[in-house]
Amino acid sequence: MEILEAIKTRRSVRSYAKTSIPPISISRMMKALRFAPSACNNQPWHFIWVQNEETKRQLAATAGHKEWLAEPPYIVVACGYPALAYPSMGGHGNSVDIDVAIAMDHLTLAAVGEGLGTCWIGAFNDAAVRQLLAIPPEVKVVAMSPVGFPSSPDLIRPITENERKPTKEIISVLKTGYAVHISRMSASGRYLFVIGRDAKVNMIDMWMEKPDTVAEIRTGLEARSVESSKFKGFEDKYAIAGTYWPPQFVIMDGDTLEPLKIVSTRGNVVGTQEYHPEPRVASIVGSHFKPEFVVNVKETGKTLMVDYSDLKALKMTEIGSAPFLHDGGLDSTKRYFMVAANNSNKISVFDLKEDKLAAIVDVGKIPHPGRGANFTHPKFGPVWATGHLGDETISLIGTDPKKNKQYAFKEVAKLTGPGGGALFIKSHPKSNHLYSDAPLNPDPKISQSVVVYDIKNLEKGYVTLPIAEWADIKDDGAKRVVQPEFNKAGDEVWFSVWSAKNKISAMVIVDDKTLKLKKVIKDPRLITPTGHFNVHNTQHDVY
Repeated sequence: MEILEAIKTRRSVRSYAKTSIPPISISRMMKALRFAPSACNNQPWHFIWVQNEETKRQLAATAGHKEWLAEPPYIVVACGYPALAYPSMGGHGNSVDIDVAIAMDHLTLAAVGEGLGTCWIGAFNDAAVRQLLAIPPEVKVVAMSPVGFPSSPDLIRPITENERKPTKEIISVLKTGYAVHISRMSASGRYLFVIGRDAKVNMIDMWMEKPDTVAEIRTGLEARSVESSKFKGFEDKYAIAGTYWPPQFVIMDGDTLEPLKIVSTRGNVVGTQEYHPEPRVASIVGSHFKPEFVVNVKETGKTLMVDYSDLKALKMTEIGSAPFLHDGGLDSTKRYFMVAANNSNKISVFDLKEDKLAAIVDVGKIPHPGRGANFTHPKFGPVWATGHLGDETISLIGTDPKKNKQYAFKEVAKLTGPGGGALFIKSHPKSNHLYSDAPLNPDPKISQSVVVYDIKNLEKGYVTLPIAEWADIKDDGAKRVVQPEFNKAGDEVWFSVWSAKNKISAMVIVDDKTLKLKKVIKDPRLITPTGHFNVHNTQHDVY
């Protein structure tokens, strides 16, 4: 059993079988005790393995008559010698309590590995235990625990996340650029890159005890996109930022953000061939198939496959599709990139393995997918979904040209939502749900809630979750609900409840299985929250 699994499986067992313990198991548990660390390796402990039935019953009486203590074959009494312990341990005096506790923890984990249960007992009549076991005054009785097979296997099942206090708290607030637009993780997961609308890029080291900015740069005057290199052999080597003004992208050193290459995006519009003096870089993704950045230029409708393998001889493959390229994401295989040409009412699909346009798909009015949502449709197989700013529909596009060729890169279905104004849509490989927001809808009832679809039964329509109502904010702020974002496990979904700077905002967390409220986070430092990104899912392009 892996150590983390043993830690999760260790429980306080209070009902035991009379089954004897194999000698080999006893031997391994005793070794676990002996090999425990202690201050200066003094090992100031002594463990009494009580097996006598009458003595076990009397020990149970010293601990408040807990009869179940006497059920298993053994009660282990953990003792320590203060005179042998390290004499100075800060506010703890000598080290005896800590040393014995560490050894006892080794015992409980070793017991799990043997299929056994234990239960720490710290409340007992010290004088009675001493008299019963003839323990001399210079020895300290620290704790005791029964050791035996649980009466039911369910008593040592692994602990779930829901059985532990959540770690959902703000641990750090960092100064970054103005109105941070997106966050992207480096391939290794060490660095978080954020970019403000003022084109300021912060590189934050997530492996520091307290994450903090380790490098920053302004790549222009206005911007929206940042990304890092992900192809094997180039992990974390480069970062890239695309700007609105000047119309350009900047490739930077992945360790320092030193600018290494600046490339203008001025050029001619797809179709009309009209020259455009300031086409903005709308979004960027890192390819998993080649050492390339996929740079989407908004007004000209061009996607640039930027080969970063040799910056001194930079190569770019220019692929035209449709004007007004905006945001998008990868399909579930990460081979195909789906990007919204929002004012063209289309989704452009690019094959990142072959560096070519795979399709242009007509969808609803002004698609805005964020990164979109991938899931397996009961009929059409793998699909990618986008919501729309301009109408109430959600478009599903087939993404499997191998096993579902007849549906590949076609709009295979439309779902009906409550109204337009959608910005983000999300699912997760371990979820059966599809979530869609609508923060820009003019109706507060719609903008303050989200809708959820059952992927296995899309025909029944959506259910509405009153996220803003659950946040229980009493002021008159807008309380727009923005961006569903799953945790790594795929069992909870986070939402921003956005209000103006001078109003109260919040984060709301929902249990994906039950669709019930799980947690509300309110904090004066939580100001105008919009995009929020799970570190693991962002690092691995899970959406």
